[in-house]
Amino acid sequence: MLSVVVPVRDEGPNIAPLCDELATLDATFEVLFVDDGSTDHTWDAIRQARQRHPWVRGLRLDQATGKSAAYAAGFRAAQGELVATLDGDLQDDPRDLLTLTECVRDGSDLAVGWKRSGKSSGTTFLASRLANLLLRVVTPLRLHDMNCPVRVMRREVALSLDLRADHHRYIPLLAHAKGYTVSEREVSNRPRQHGESKYGGGKYLRSATTLLGVGLYLRFGQRPMALFGGLGLTALMVGFLICLTVVCGWAFFGTDIDDDIPTLILGAVFLLTGMQFVGLGLLGEIVVRRVRLAAHRSDVPVAEEL
Repeated sequence: MLSVVVPVRDEGPNIAPLCDELATLDATFEVLFVDDGSTDHTWDAIRQARQRHPWVRGLRLDQATGKSAAYAAGFRAAQGELVATLDGDLQDDPRDLLTLTECVRDGSDLAVGWKRSGKSSGTTFLASRLANLLLRVVTPLRLHDMNCPVRVMRREVALSLDLRADHHRYIPLLAHAKGYTVSEREVSNRPRQHGESKYGGGKYLRSATTLLGVGLYLRFGQRPMALFGGLGLTALMVGFLICLTVVCGWAFFGTDIDDDIPTLILGAVFLLTGMQFVGLGLLGEIVVRRVRLAAHRSDVPVAEEL
């Protein structure tokens, strides 16, 4: 069975039309609408859809907690072998889920859509292209549309994702970092029919800062000394060389050390900074090891157990 998770906020008029489209799919599925703190009649629309379609389920969050939290709640409640995601604004074609489902059944762990065209405006389209170009440069995963909401994945992939803050934007990257295979297929993108877009100009700034956090976490989250130790050793070497140059000049070449006091201070600052970075790395290693011991489990996935 396919579980389709649809996070919605103030999308009341779109619930019934989306259910009518989903009803035409030739597949066994359930739909989980996750109401993320709507202030309109979205929850009532979900109730009415439940009365018309037995495969509709609804989750209502206590408050607006963000799309990542809505996805996490939906993934935990999903009962299907495969888990899919759609937006609730009718811009995604539910029929594309069948194509992505075939990709997963052919061997991919996660299949993500690629919206080649059809953005709401030229400015949005250009910003999206630039953002995805940056992602292809700074991440090992080569996708054209990292944040496309049309996805199909295996259930174990959905449950393994650490969705915090705005991490839902990088679901393919998070899955790839855990060793899952990711494929991409072109999907359609339709104009919005009801309501207003939830994204403003700050979306791309938030995406950039989230990408920085996700990238550093995936690369150094389990080995913080690799980051802080490298920075610390570099600072220690620079500080040592500065101080050594000043001392050698005073000892062997007769330079006035009083004139080099600012340089000595600079070298001392580098030395202290280096020691602080090394200390942070050590503390990070201690925290990571404590967390692992407390969890009593390994991050390595087990394929079979006898």
